[in-house]
Amino acid sequence: KLYSSTESKLSFKIPGIIAKIYADEGQSVKKGALLAALDLVEMKAKVNQARSAQEKAQRDLNRAQRLHSDSVATLEQLQNANTALEIAESDAKVAEFNLRHSTIYAPETGKILKRFAEEGELIGAGNPVFLYGSNKEGWVLRAGVTDRQIVQLRVGDKAFVTFDAYPDIKFSAKISEIEAIANPYTGTFEVEVQLDHSNIPLYSGFVGKVTITPGIEQEYSI
Repeated sequence: KLYSSTESKLSFKIPGIIAKIYADEGQSVKKGALLAALDLVEMKAKVNQARSAQEKAQRDLNRAQRLHSDSVATLEQLQNANTALEIAESDAKVAEFNLRHSTIYAPETGKILKRFAEEGELIGAGNPVFLYGSNKEGWVLRAGVTDRQIVQLRVGDKAFVTFDAYPDIKFSAKISEIEAIANPYTGTFEVEVQLDHSNIPLYSGFVGKVTITPGIEQEYSI
């Protein structure tokens, strides 16, 4: 079965209501494209609250420093004010970080393979919104071979792939990965075959037939 070599599930770091989804299933997008965004009203309010608390903590520290220099405030009060500022700064960084991760951007140029959510939906933190396939490494297939076949194969061996959707086209490929242990259910060894880049449109889920040419030469006596 054909699939993108770098498939990933994209999600929001925090829970919230999805305000807008900008991409549909099957759509090709460029790296950095905005794919989805949460309603940011609550997160922006938290950022403003954290920034205000940070400003107040800074004023309290400045006041404590002046009072301590005049021997009015104790060293402990100065240290407490300094700690309060550090906590406020950390809270502000967390709020700003969460705000930045209230949107989803395409990590690489690729395609939306599956969409799991809709606009207006309340979604939890880490729940996938998209299944994303990157074009960076191209397309791969996994094929099962026997123990007699696996010892003849090496990474880099040439192959070609055919699909029912394109019966007259042979897609050139090569072995990119060889499993070191057999599948306990089938008894075969999985070989990953990577297709060379092609302008012909392919879709995740295509079922292909793989023909591999071993690079190891064998001698035969006649």
